[in-house]
Amino acid sequence: MVHCYKNGGYHIVLDVNSGSVHVVDRAVYDMIPVCEKAYEKKCRMHSSGCEKESCKAGDKEGRRCDGDFSAMREAVFSDTALQEKYDRKTLEEALSEIEELVAQELLFSEDIYEEYVDG
Repeated sequence: MVHCYKNGGYHIVLDVNSGSVHVVDRAVYDMIPVCEKAYEKKCRMHSSGCEKESCKAGDKEGRRCDGDFSAMREAVFSDTALQEKYDRKTLEEALSEIEELVAQELLFSEDIYEEYVDG
């Protein structure tokens, strides 16, 4: 779960599951919702090859997460609003920052408590 907000002129991204707080530039801030939607959709598809510890064991059916960022890249470069607002170099740099945070499990991290919550 990720929350994005602005405070005191800063663009802040909070990854609730990891407890990470990131102060990011405007491009990264604008891309987070697009990337989150694409990444979670891709991650839940569970194909193979993910190096995230949570995916190595697989889900209940033994399938593992893809772990690549192709869905995020596709979403970013097909988003008209982002294309109009930022040049390709800015999008590439921002996407690299997001990919690095995801790879370090500091963004879009797994909710390890989800199965313990009664609902």
